[in-house]
Amino acid sequence: MRRLLAYLLTAFGLLCTSVTGQNRVVAGLEELTRLLQSSLVSFDYSYRTDDKVAVTGKGSITVQGKMYVMEGDGLRIWCDSVTRWTLDPEAREAYIETVSDSPDILSNPLPYINSLTGVKSDGNSISGTYSSQGKDIRFTITNIRSSERRSDFSFFRFDPAGLKKDWVVTDLR
Repeated sequence: MRRLLAYLLTAFGLLCTSVTGQNRVVAGLEELTRLLQSSLVSFDYSYRTDDKVAVTGKGSITVQGKMYVMEGDGLRIWCDSVTRWTLDPEAREAYIETVSDSPDILSNPLPYINSLTGVKSDGNSISGTYSSQGKDIRFTITNIRSSERRSDFSFFRFDPAGLKKDWVVTDLR
C-alpha cells in the first residue's frame, strides 16, 4: 500500500512542474506553466505529507506536452501520451497501460497545476500545496531546465523487450 501511495505521489510530482539545457530562473507558477506548454522541461521535485505517518519522496522528471519520463521513489515511468510504462526495478515488475482520454493526473497533469495554493518562488525553486480529500501535499520544484522540444518521441517510450526473463510484465492495454 505504501508503494502504491509512493507511486501516486511520485506521479503527482508532474503537476508541480535527463536533458541538456540551462537552469532557468523561473518567476513563478505562471512562467513554469508557459514553459511546460512550449518547451521540453526537466526539473527535480520533492513532496511531503504531514499525516499521522508522514510520507516523503523525491524524483526528477522531463516533460514535453503530455509526454514525460520520470524517475523517483524507486519507480521509472515513461509516457508518450498514448501508452504509459511503469517499472519497479526492486520488485522486477513492469506495467503497461493505455493513457485514458478522461482527465486524470497520470495522463495529463498540466490542468491540475492551477490547484496549487500558497505558491512561493525564489527564482531557484517553486513550492506550493495541493489539497485533496482533506490531505495536504507540499511540493518543491528545483533545478528547472528547459530546451527545445524533441522531434523524436522515442525518448518517451520504453521497450519491454529489453527486460530480463525474471521480470513480471503486466500489459493492460
